[in-house]
Amino acid sequence: MVSRRFLVCLLSLLALSQQLHAQLKVDLKLSRRLFMAYEPVMASIAITNYSGRDITLENSDDQNWLKFEITNSDGTLPPPRTGKSKFEPRRLGAGETCNFAVNLVTSYPITEFGSYRIRASIYFPAMAKYFSSPLKNIEISEGKVVWEQTLGVPETGSQRQVSLLSFRNADESDLYVRVEDREAGVVYETQKVGKMVTQGLPQIEVDPNNNLHIMQIVSPKTYLYSRVGLNGEAILHGTYYETKSRPRLARLPNGNIGIAGGQAAAPEVPKDEATAARAKISDRPVELPKE
Repeated sequence: MVSRRFLVCLLSLLALSQQLHAQLKVDLKLSRRLFMAYEPVMASIAITNYSGRDITLENSDDQNWLKFEITNSDGTLPPPRTGKSKFEPRRLGAGETCNFAVNLVTSYPITEFGSYRIRASIYFPAMAKYFSSPLKNIEISEGKVVWEQTLGVPETGSQRQVSLLSFRNADESDLYVRVEDREAGVVYETQKVGKMVTQGLPQIEVDPNNNLHIMQIVSPKTYLYSRVGLNGEAILHGTYYETKSRPRLARLPNGNIGIAGGQAAAPEVPKDEATAARAKISDRPVELPKE
């Protein structure tokens, strides 16, 4: 019994000693554990500088200053996507903490179904070593298709498959939109547009430019309007309230889509870096897995 207590105390002291002598502290947070395939997996990183001096985190010839160790359920380590794992340098003052977000899906192939373990590591050139965060676990699954349509891209004549999917998260169901070119094997966008409630499917319309317009109820007398382009543009949102009438999509004489009824709420402006990082992923489309 004495030797066991001694071993526990020794291990605790060793862990504490490592923490006290750490030059960098790295924290990794994920918004949730369960994600739908191809949706952004936003990793929030916090780095605290305990080196006692100002430092610059930047890539060297053979080392990236930021990397992620991601293993699947088989213990396999998927390599980063070619050319997608470079990160801009960051300067960090003594005692300072910097926070930023990374969309892991654009840099690492974590779109196939299954579980993954993720750890962020920061390279500190002065010590020629990496400092790592604790491991986090996520699960990648798929939603249920509730609507889909093949639409042509006016500028190129190519086609896009646009789908709406319901996906059950921990405590609610959400509605997602996916834009993909199945022939080219590219997913341009998979994004959550709002809660999926039980009062039937959302109202869906397509305008002359083949943009998708969605009006869905998200809570009593509250509706969410979304517009989605065919090239992975950011989803545009607007909130409407039921007053004397319900808000609804209406086709105008020229074929464009307008909103009739209800009352529009004041527009919301994204404030945090994580929102900005995932606002547009069309510059980084994700390839479908090869058969």
